Amino acid sequence: MRLKCSFFLLPCCPFDFYCKYSKVKGASGESQYVSYMAYIRSIITKLGFEFKEDRLRIPSTKRHAFIATIPSGGLPENIDEIIEQLTKKGENFVPRAKTIESKNCSNLPADFRIALMKKIFTHLMSLDAANDKGWRCGGSMSLAKLAEILTVDEKELLKNQNGGLQTFLKNHHQIFKVIGGKVKIKNWREELELAPLKKNHVKKSECWFLRNHPDGCPLSEETCRFAH
Repeated sequence: MRLKCSFFLLPCCPFDFYCKYSKVKGASGESQYVSYMAYIRSIITKLGFEFKEDRLRIPSTKRHAFIATIPSGGLPENIDEIIEQLTKKGENFVPRAKTIESKNCSNLPADFRIALMKKIFTHLMSLDAANDKGWRCGGSMSLAKLAEILTVDEKELLKNQNGGLQTFLKNHHQIFKVIGGKVKIKNWREELELAPLKKNHVKKSECWFLRNHPDGCPLSEETCRFAH
């Protein structure tokens, strides 16, 4: 049995029975809120209620209220059919999963990420012996060429994460820099010149170069963005 009773309604956020409300076609001259009020009126009318509208004296931008009552003759006999017709859109409604799996190369196994980082880093280091004040910078190469050093399994695992090599490299922006379709090892001396370290900067991550680069970090503990 459905509960048949009068009601007071103060609409706030515009939602229909299943998702966020969208303006109907032909209502382009109306605001979202005005269109939503018309949508509420249409539902109340179809259900057979008598209603009045009032603007409440409350400190809110959403003050438009509906007071609906059952008419003396009662609600339509086919009220259940009307409700079913109004909510039939729900037949194709699929609720969102409780947990949404992020697929942007951020959920790769830790051992895979570490191994791939070191593989790419070692390859870039081998391309050029150039150095910046004694700190070896390595070389650069195109993303397409770099992808050739990946195994089939490595490419497949990246692909399964709805990402690719570029996404993986950008996720590890402390180590790599991708610009103009080319990849190189990030030189934090250059980055510091472009954007000096702020006085109130909080170092949340460890410095990867300090522990993994053969020459250590190119910056001092005071000027590095990462914890030494």
